[in-house]
Amino acid sequence: MDVDARLMGEHEFFWKYSKDCPSATIKQADAAYNEYQDFYAKYHQDNPGATTNCYEEYLKTKQAALHQQNQALMEAFKIPYKDPSNIVELFQDYINKKHAYWFANQADHIPYGTLFQSSGYGKTRLIEQIARRIPTLYVCLRPKESTGYPPATPYAPEIFDRLGQISGGEEWRFIYILWHAIKKLQGYSLNESAENLWKLQLDYEWCEKFWAEVLASSKDWEKVNQRDANLNRNKFPFSDNPDNKVKILLCIDEARYLISSVQNDGCRKFRLFGRAMRQIDWNGFFVLFLDTPSKIPNSTPPSSADPSGRKDELELKLFHPFTRLTTMDIFGEKTEDPVETSEEDQMVQLARLGRPLIYSYFDVKRKGSFSTQTALKELVSLLKIKLFGGASSFKDSEEMSSIAVLSVLVCLDISPQSKIPSDLVTSHMATCVAVSRDGERLLIRYPSEPLLAEAALSAITDNETLICVLQRFNEILKKGFVDARPREEVVARIILILAVRSIQKTKQWKSIAITVQRLMELLDPAAVDNLQHFEDATVAFTHFIPITYFPETCYLKEYYQRRCAVILKGNNPGGDIMIPVKLPEDRYSYILVQVENYALSDRNEDKSYPESDSSKLTSRFVFRKSDLEDHEEQCITLYWQLGFQGQLREVPPICKSKPQNLEEQKQHTFAHVGLNFFEFLNYNIKKELADLLDAFISPFDEVWKFENEETGNHWSEDHIMAQDPLVYSSSM
Repeated sequence: MDVDARLMGEHEFFWKYSKDCPSATIKQADAAYNEYQDFYAKYHQDNPGATTNCYEEYLKTKQAALHQQNQALMEAFKIPYKDPSNIVELFQDYINKKHAYWFANQADHIPYGTLFQSSGYGKTRLIEQIARRIPTLYVCLRPKESTGYPPATPYAPEIFDRLGQISGGEEWRFIYILWHAIKKLQGYSLNESAENLWKLQLDYEWCEKFWAEVLASSKDWEKVNQRDANLNRNKFPFSDNPDNKVKILLCIDEARYLISSVQNDGCRKFRLFGRAMRQIDWNGFFVLFLDTPSKIPNSTPPSSADPSGRKDELELKLFHPFTRLTTMDIFGEKTEDPVETSEEDQMVQLARLGRPLIYSYFDVKRKGSFSTQTALKELVSLLKIKLFGGASSFKDSEEMSSIAVLSVLVCLDISPQSKIPSDLVTSHMATCVAVSRDGERLLIRYPSEPLLAEAALSAITDNETLICVLQRFNEILKKGFVDARPREEVVARIILILAVRSIQKTKQWKSIAITVQRLMELLDPAAVDNLQHFEDATVAFTHFIPITYFPETCYLKEYYQRRCAVILKGNNPGGDIMIPVKLPEDRYSYILVQVENYALSDRNEDKSYPESDSSKLTSRFVFRKSDLEDHEEQCITLYWQLGFQGQLREVPPICKSKPQNLEEQKQHTFAHVGLNFFEFLNYNIKKELADLLDAFISPFDEVWKFENEETGNHWSEDHIMAQDPLVYSSSM
């Protein structure tokens, strides 16, 4: 066999790949090697005896796919901008007021703000709208080989690398380079509108020429005398500014490069850039950092976190980031009830719900050379890659991918105190809901996005991946990063999602409606004979959302159309989970679930049973603060006691003032006790769910255990128990 046709070893691949893709991280190179191995195996399966250089073919295929994705993103960027919430005005007010405040308080601020949010919400599109109003110098620091639009700015890394070549106290030399870029942009602005200046900067060849000229005009940056540099306030091209508004904006996109890039002395380029910005006193100049990492708005930490920092840096006050990109469902105004249409059309309607990237990417693909079905598949594949943090498959992804997938599907509460929220927003599609005043904590959520849920559900189709997801979740749970209380409700939501997974396993799309009888047949086969009223009823849910109100009847249809089930608010009496049900003639009802976790072999441990599955699950009891109190449609109520050791099924009696026959009965109640009752779950999955029910943070878990005889680190259960009297049993 030709030497180039053989399968390369890992070290040889890394060596070649690092030369062809110099910006690739170790994790990305490792994932690429796995892709290459799969590509090699499939290529030789399809072409037996081939002597083709599979490494070169792999690179060509990968680059073609990336080019195709970039083209789609570029076309999606051209879709007309929608702003029903007037965000452009609010954001312009944000930067103007931040600039005015900085100009009046230069001693403790630097002139920069941050636009921070997850991928796909339209951060750069918002900048485009601002750039139509304010001359904007746009710099994109993404690696040249990466996907994304607009593309990387030519020479940008080289320019910012000069920060590391400047001695302390001479940060003004970087401002000298920036000064030449601003003057050159100002020269163009005399003949071009702000809008045209922005369009010019999207042209790679124009940008290459512009920045080459900037480098040439500032080539003496290392030698120039500060006095000769002419960087004074009165020399600033936009110095006539009585209203103290932003006259020129420097926008740095993919700003994580400044955070991740560290000098030999351990100082990040972001800090060096901040020192340079402190030299500026130009009225009308403002810097905007644009990216997904939350670290950007707080890259100058408090003194308690960084005692080695310079005093002038530690005293800086940071402007709160702008996160309110209210573009969710921007394409959803045409969404109608999709159930009566084809499966394909239903998926198209669902793609309209969510962040703008989802529908715009699909729409561009569909209008190109792709069929609707192929465009939908491409979209779901892209969303899976984003959930996996950029990895092409789950096996190549990191620990956070499991949390991302489960959070989309069953709505996990992530502790804002940990590092996890930032990672999930940065790389796994989580949405930032709020940033604490000190910039140290993030409140995040995975809002209802049907196509993202479709991607998450399709990611756990095989049992191996599912078990790995549950195991990783269990490990993170024991580390205290995720608040999964009460555990039984999370496990119940997982069971319901897995029921949908089981039913839709062979289906192209997981979001298509299924009959109530098919769902109940899986959960409780014996119940189907008592559900004649639900013969034509359907459910359609792929994910859960939490609500903070008592639901009204009108919401049932909205939940159903969005393919979500509901986690009832904490103090809602009786029920924990509600699944919307569609009845004939566009009527809606629900399946109501109450969940307990009594870990005993006696179901009577619940002292309120059977009332907890009968009278306390009636609409009059559960929804007494909404119009669902008088709900007259047929409904199903389930009582699950998951911690029960064994399995049991009952149909609890309903206490009524007068006897009712089957035709008169509206509420159909069933009690399922113990995880073993759910026979559609295999043993290994039940085992992981049982572990989740019992999971809690314990110093006896392996994750907290550190013992090294050689270095004198000793671990002892007895010592831990002695430190915490009466907490642990002596039999441990």
